Amino acid sequence: MPETEKEKFEKFLKINNFDEARKILVTKITANDLDWKSVKLDNSHSVQVCLPVRVKGPDDRIYYVPVTPSETWNFAKLFNALPLTSLVFDQYHNQGTYIQRSGNHDASNKTGKHFHTFSEYLNQQNYHLGIKSGAHKLWILSTGGRSINRGFYFPKPKDPVKYKAKKVDGGLEGPGGPGGPKLSPAYWLIQVRGPAHNSGHWDYSQLLQLMKSDDLFGVTVDFKDSLFKLPYGTVPSLKLVRLREAVIEGLPEVWDEPKKISPDILP
Repeated sequence: MPETEKEKFEKFLKINNFDEARKILVTKITANDLDWKSVKLDNSHSVQVCLPVRVKGPDDRIYYVPVTPSETWNFAKLFNALPLTSLVFDQYHNQGTYIQRSGNHDASNKTGKHFHTFSEYLNQQNYHLGIKSGAHKLWILSTGGRSINRGFYFPKPKDPVKYKAKKVDGGLEGPGGPGGPKLSPAYWLIQVRGPAHNSGHWDYSQLLQLMKSDDLFGVTVDFKDSLFKLPYGTVPSLKLVRLREAVIEGLPEVWDEPKKISPDILP
């Protein structure tokens, strides 16, 4: 008889074939697994952010599913949503309960792919009950491309010099440093904006979270505006836009990078 999915999954975990085990979990993600919570922004705006996605595995255990950048963008398209920006992730963290990260979850082979032990830790912390943050990372929207990760919030160190962020190509910030202007000053991040990975990379810590909003954001536009192209001579006025356009326009309610993002980077 052919192996059942449960038998395959348990075998993959037993032999440390985490890539194949993870693939099984990724196929189980549906819209019903997205538990949306409201996150307040400036100017009375808000976005809906789903909690880090977890699913029931073939063995009936609950797993937090690590994802690649490509999978994050694909799920965003599928669910008519967007990856988070760094500003929204910081606001999400501010409004949640802090949970400390728990280590590398790769003691046996140093691959960082032991998502099953990471899931055990998050389940023990009730990471699915309300907004909780600090123990995971995300692939975020950034001018650096589609493979920028951010996360692992931690209390601001007593010796900030030890954790000072390093500048790398494109002005992005490397591991360890303060967050954006909206992050509570009580917290820093181990990973501020990490550009080291490709679109197919995954490890245990990079989970799936998306955002959406029914809010209308106000942006001032005129005839020079490349997105709206109002007639020449039109007096600048306030135009109401959806979340996607708010990100592209770099509105301060949702964006905190120095440069605007290219629309081509969005899903």
